[in-house]
Amino acid sequence: MKKLLATIIIFLSAQQALACDAVIEKFSRDCWMQDRMAKIREEYAKIGVDVDEIGEYKVLRFIDRNSWEKAKTFKKAPLEIYDPAPATWRVWERGIDSLFRNKQNQNILFSQPIDKYTFAHINTVLLTDGATSIKDKITDQSKKPGEFRANSDKGVGFCAGNENENNYRQGIKRSEDSMERFQKRWESLLGVEFSDIVKKENGPNPRRADLKSGMFVSSATCRNGNGVFIGYSPSNHVGDQIEWIRIFIKSNLEAYQRGAPVLAPIELAAVVQKWFVSTHPFADGNGRTSRGIQELIMANFGLPFVPAGDLQNDAMEEVEKYVDNTYNKLDSMLTELEMCIKKRDNWRIPRACRTIDELNKASADEDENEYPQQQIHNGD
Repeated sequence: MKKLLATIIIFLSAQQALACDAVIEKFSRDCWMQDRMAKIREEYAKIGVDVDEIGEYKVLRFIDRNSWEKAKTFKKAPLEIYDPAPATWRVWERGIDSLFRNKQNQNILFSQPIDKYTFAHINTVLLTDGATSIKDKITDQSKKPGEFRANSDKGVGFCAGNENENNYRQGIKRSEDSMERFQKRWESLLGVEFSDIVKKENGPNPRRADLKSGMFVSSATCRNGNGVFIGYSPSNHVGDQIEWIRIFIKSNLEAYQRGAPVLAPIELAAVVQKWFVSTHPFADGNGRTSRGIQELIMANFGLPFVPAGDLQNDAMEEVEKYVDNTYNKLDSMLTELEMCIKKRDNWRIPRACRTIDELNKASADEDENEYPQQQIHNGD
């Protein structure tokens, strides 16, 4: 797949020079995707449509692929997919809109660096709009949205069958080993060890600093009396992990500002997302928060949002495979958006190509795959 993608990039480059920003031009795959996204935005703007509102593109930032496909089959609007409906979708959508509204013309680098307060804010706005909370009732109710786990808090994780214990142990080890490999490669490219960067930033426990999450498997019986506990980072490690993640992001952005980046933006965003969700620093909404951080990185480089619904295996995936999967799913989504431009010129518009408003306004007895163009104009 990598060779095929490289061939495509070379071919496209020969046909037309890519117009990506100089700061990322050394990263050909990212450059290609930034260029494609810029063209896609221009084409949608010509027909008066905000590409960020195209159904499949926006929905898969929140919702897993299987749930989205079922929703299309049963003609469910996005706000009806997850319970409690419609509060879940409305809180998610308002949270994302508050984070990314008016961000499209922002400079290529962050005007303000991501820090732990950014993490807390993203978690908060994706769990509550101030009036309605969609925080899971089975999580620690003493923790408010945006509140990090404390040293004395119980661990966060999930139960699995005893027969799967060895598979989880091996999966976690492969994932952690892959993050160690990635760290060594990154340090070599940057010319400095992460522990030294943490020390320079006055971060916690610099000698112990690394990119591994600390996930674990406990043989202790789960609450239901059957199974083993799969834990994310222990609570007494969360404070350090959050600071290390912040410092890792900051050091990579500074490399961009010096004109000497060593990580492609998409790789940076994918690694941060995987590391954050493996840490699970909040009682709830960790997946959504990790995706919000990832999207913030992508948006600031003019790159498309990652279709999280197609990338559910993240915490225990080997990082090399996860980064490659991220590129491949982004490519597929861009292809879908390019196809949707043409499909919106047709008399009927496929559900994947409708905007969120069009999907939410659609009547229950509509055809499963088509939306009348005339109805869209009447609603504008």
